[in-house]
Amino acid sequence: MSITIAPSGSYEVPMLGTYRTYRACVVQVEECESLNPDWPKQLLCRLQIDATDSQGQPMTVLYYVNQKFSAMSKLGKMVDGILNRAPSDYSTENPLRVEELLDVVCGVLVELVDRPDGGKWAVISAWLPADLVEKETPPAWERVNS
Repeated sequence: MSITIAPSGSYEVPMLGTYRTYRACVVQVEECESLNPDWPKQLLCRLQIDATDSQGQPMTVLYYVNQKFSAMSKLGKMVDGILNRAPSDYSTENPLRVEELLDVVCGVLVELVDRPDGGKWAVISAWLPADLVEKETPPAWERVNS
């Protein structure tokens, strides 16, 4: 069996202060295995935030979330911040379709957290409605892609 891996850009984190709010947009959601094999699968969400890396490209932040969907779960808070909908707005007859989360501008509060190796992780601490982070200029992903 052969495993091939394409080269990727280096990982960069926003470096302006310990906490910072950004406009953000979920661009991909995929199911992936959990770190603990006893746990159910989780979702890997790729977000572009309104900041550019050293190459001038929109920064991407990865956000892992389990599939527990309640008002206090990470997924529930994410849905509330992006779609302004509570888990109680959904049911077994009307389930959340994760595609609803794609390409919707929202806000995120990013916290820089120390890693054991001395580096930093960009951690999403809160999801915010888009109107709390509105700006007159287009977000970085639109400026770069236009």
